[in-house]
Amino acid sequence: MTTLYVTRQGASIRRVSQRIQVCRGQETLETVRLRELERLVLFGNIDLTAGALTALLEAGVETVLLSFGGKFRGRLCPAEGRNIFLRRAQFQRYEEETFRLKTAQILLEAKARNGRAVLQRHGWNHPETDMADAIARMEKSRERMRAQTSLES
Repeated sequence: MTTLYVTRQGASIRRVSQRIQVCRGQETLETVRLRELERLVLFGNIDLTAGALTALLEAGVETVLLSFGGKFRGRLCPAEGRNIFLRRAQFQRYEEETFRLKTAQILLEAKARNGRAVLQRHGWNHPETDMADAIARMEKSRERMRAQTSLES
């Protein structure tokens, strides 16, 4: 499945048979089969015809609307998702406590690692500030997270 990103300002999206076509004026920029499209992401001033909108929703294609700079404005979701099997598998995995614990550990460790990197960068940019103690505490926090055996902890 494909995600199509449209960034060309002034472009228009239209339906042509069982395809979505991206045009600017008389020029065709891209053509994608509806059955191959999973998501359409539009940045900025992009026109979407009513025919294309209907075809996207009927084909189960999510359409995301962003500003030119990438700020989320909204999205159009079909009434029924395309990948029910994926959602079922996700719900089944959620029921497994070991999976949830491992996922939580991975996310929290990444957050702590990124926090440590921010502290290091700050220390490099402001050598007058001693960040060694804060960095050491962040590292100990990461070690404690790895050792946890329950979600509550």
